[in-house]
Amino acid sequence: MIRNRAFQGSSINRAASLVRNMDHWNHVGEVSLSIDTASPSLSSGLPYQMRMDVPAGTTGPVGFYNEGFGGFNVNASQTYIARLYMRGDYSGDISCYFHRNTSDEVLNSATITVDQTSSDGWKQTYSPTFHPAQTASDANNTFYFTFDGEQLAGQSVYFNLLSEFKQTYKNRHNGVRFDMAEALDNLGANIVHLPGGNNMEGLYSPYYWKWNETTGSLVDRPGRPDTWGDINTDGFGLLEMMQMAKDLELEVILGVWGELYLNGEIVPEVDLQPYIDSVPDELEAIRPLSSEKNEQPLAFYDAIHAAYPSINLIPTINPNPISTPPSGSVDLHIYANEAHFTSLFSNFDQASRDYPVFVNEYAATNIDSNTNAEIGAQTFGSSASDYLCCLPNEHYAALPTFWEVMEARQTVRILASPDLLHVYCRCGCAIIINYKVDDDFGSYPTSSTDSLSDPFPYALESD
Repeated sequence: MIRNRAFQGSSINRAASLVRNMDHWNHVGEVSLSIDTASPSLSSGLPYQMRMDVPAGTTGPVGFYNEGFGGFNVNASQTYIARLYMRGDYSGDISCYFHRNTSDEVLNSATITVDQTSSDGWKQTYSPTFHPAQTASDANNTFYFTFDGEQLAGQSVYFNLLSEFKQTYKNRHNGVRFDMAEALDNLGANIVHLPGGNNMEGLYSPYYWKWNETTGSLVDRPGRPDTWGDINTDGFGLLEMMQMAKDLELEVILGVWGELYLNGEIVPEVDLQPYIDSVPDELEAIRPLSSEKNEQPLAFYDAIHAAYPSINLIPTINPNPISTPPSGSVDLHIYANEAHFTSLFSNFDQASRDYPVFVNEYAATNIDSNTNAEIGAQTFGSSASDYLCCLPNEHYAALPTFWEVMEARQTVRILASPDLLHVYCRCGCAIIINYKVDDDFGSYPTSSTDSLSDPFPYALESD
């Protein structure tokens, strides 16, 4: 819930940047805060840290607070814990607490007692778990770390990987926030697509989703510029995703990066072998946690199928170039103007049921010939598709929920795409109208589709 917690980058003019700064951090008392690279760093993956300079003669509390992702949703029924890495000389207490900005009051606090010297290097400390004294009526709250200024007077101390963690689903370490997991579970989903298309592709070289940089200790996860205008910490990594899927009893469709970046850059086929070789390692890393299908381009097929012949490989190439079992599905990602989506109204009505189709991502990204605007628009594809995503939330980056519904021929199967949940959902799991539509599809499965000649049979007449 802490934003810019490990100084991995920033958002500049709504675009992800590797420029490190003190955005979303504010000082308490007459201290100065700055980005620092003095050795020793916390790790090679996190080489930047926050430096706090405390003037000589300081007394009283000093420190800093974080603004969060548009604030903090504070729930008195949930437990919280604060953590941070610190380097420097300090013997005293660290007070960690939520501050309610609208009423200028502290919503309970926890205390970390520290006794360390610079020679100890970096040390991680934890608060006890705590409950806020009351549930805040809105997200206009900040989170504070304060210190005894007299103990730090005339010194500089360093901080990294600061966090304030809310109770997680099934109390998993570094897990999913309880309210988001519960909302996802209530949809009755049975398929989840991980780690998400745009999240996996990356904006530009070399920042695609590297699975082995999302596992292990958080201090070894460097993060990268994300697709939606900020830094992806990769704190919610491959194994956390798989654990979430297991906890929610979801079948995983595992996406694997296949040579294309979002800016159009393509890795030449002659250079693909290292990327292909990484896939079996990834599958071995997750096999104890999963029963998965794989979404793959053709160049990866031979190597994966030879090692794992029972895994269903689903390409994003249409028509499917793989004809041998257990393949046969295809995953469509459609981005176009509104006229193109209107033309797709009856696209799947007469499609062969032997050729399952996932419409896994789609959005109306421009109006007419305008290629600059980006809008979300529900497609007019009919419900006869084997799998049809009903809500184009891939490009709803400003909204706090990202659900996609897939309707199968005999029963509704819901595909959840949670790749942004850890980025945009920090302030509260708001249930928008799209969620209710998805929930209705899951609650009332269909087995047939009416034949319609008019794509708008229920349009209202204007006065």
